[in-house]
Amino acid sequence: MGCSTAKWLGSYVGLYSENDLETILVQSENMTNPIAYDVVFIYDETLTNTLTEFSGPQWFIQKDEVLLKYGQSLSVISNDVVKNMPPTPLTLPSNAQDAKAILLFANYPEKQGQTVAILSGYEALKVLFKQGAYEIKGGDE
Repeated sequence: MGCSTAKWLGSYVGLYSENDLETILVQSENMTNPIAYDVVFIYDETLTNTLTEFSGPQWFIQKDEVLLKYGQSLSVISNDVVKNMPPTPLTLPSNAQDAKAILLFANYPEKQGQTVAILSGYEALKVLFKQGAYEIKGGDE
């Protein structure tokens, strides 16, 4: 599934506050169907604890409710990744550096692609969407 540089939730609880993220590149490889994904910038640490419990599909089911209830505490980049998409930079929110945590949710039907990823702690990232799961690489790789 993800590469060793990904800050997966189970291993890095408590590292939310470090946020120097400036660039996210999204790319796809070997995919047959488009996959919806959201990059969520969270500005409230208590909300961070709640959302890191969500899986990808759970986020997409409850997204409207969460945005209605906590919209002031979130910024969301929503998009789809399609087959053989070249590296494409995302436009980050102007207050991205203020986020307490940055999470990635993908709406994969396969279980291995449903894990939430913590994107905080990087300056640059590349998210590579593959058939069934995604990989995250730091900008220096």
